Amino acid sequence: MVQLNGKKFYPGQGNNAYIFPGVAFGAILAGMHHIPDAMFLKASQVTTAVSIIIIIIASLMMYSR
Repeated sequence: MVQLNGKKFYPGQGNNAYIFPGVAFGAILAGMHHIPDAMFLKASQVTTAVSIIIIIIASLMMYSR
């Protein structure tokens, strides 16, 4: 859960559909034959950070009530 300006945001579904395609594409581009666990951990951290940034931007773009 992330709280911003008194509003609570709960994570949606964050499964393989978000992480695996990007990690696999990066591994292919880098010519990797093995993907270390650390790469998946970093991918999940970056996905979380980007999600939070999108929530913040979306909240700034909404009209106030």
